[in-house]
Amino acid sequence: MLTLCKLSDKNIINMRQSIAVYFIEYSVGNYWIVLDSNSEPRLILKTVKTEIHKFLDVPEYIVIAEREGDLSLEYWREAHTKFYEPHLSSWHLDHINDSHVITEFFELVWK
Repeated sequence: MLTLCKLSDKNIINMRQSIAVYFIEYSVGNYWIVLDSNSEPRLILKTVKTEIHKFLDVPEYIVIAEREGDLSLEYWREAHTKFYEPHLSSWHLDHINDSHVITEFFELVWK
């Protein structure tokens, strides 16, 4: 499966190694085409591993691999709560803490 996504130039430069997403089926072997802010292809990534954790049990190594903010669990939880909160009612959830997230780990295939 090829998927187009946009990341900020900052994220491309700092090159994440993982991303945590809401629990939807993601598969090892998927490819992502990453576009820059001008919609130009910059990277192709391949999903090499996935892990599922309860939101409150996401381990520190995932936070570090995502390379967001100050790399703390506190920052990660706050940022992801803000991101997910607008979607909770459509997912029939009262709070993100009641949910699971899947983390995709990926490798750079093309730059």
